[in-house]
Amino acid sequence: MPETASTTRVLQSGHRLTVYLSDCIDARSVSEIERQLLPQLSSADGRPDVLFDLQAVRTFDLDVRAALVALHRTVAGRARRTVYLAARAHIRGLALWLIHFAEDPASSVAMNTAQAEAWLTQGKERVTWALERTEQALSNLTGSGKPHGGRP
Repeated sequence: MPETASTTRVLQSGHRLTVYLSDCIDARSVSEIERQLLPQLSSADGRPDVLFDLQAVRTFDLDVRAALVALHRTVAGRARRTVYLAARAHIRGLALWLIHFAEDPASSVAMNTAQAEAWLTQGKERVTWALERTEQALSNLTGSGKPHGGRP
């Protein structure tokens, strides 16, 4: 896979650290995340929330998955909650894979900013949160405000 320049930056706003990535997640971008994010996590008061904004990521290098799992485990040990914001299905799949292999119940994946905000601000468990989102999606599809237990 040809190397594509990745732009990585970490911004702090209140009790949240937001990691912005673009283009391709590769070994260089993982190193850059570690270089920028880990010192901020270590010096933070308490346990901040971490939002990985992957909306501008188009692809990823399969060879960096183990490094991403290790990074996620480190972040999970220092953060209160973590969310991956990704519009593309294959990038959300990568995030779900990372969360699964890191065995982190305080992390989730969001398709849009509203979902990411909800995950970080609500104190719900991931399964409860996912069920509520599914029920909302079903009610949107059927046009009613009541869930139908998965039946149209």
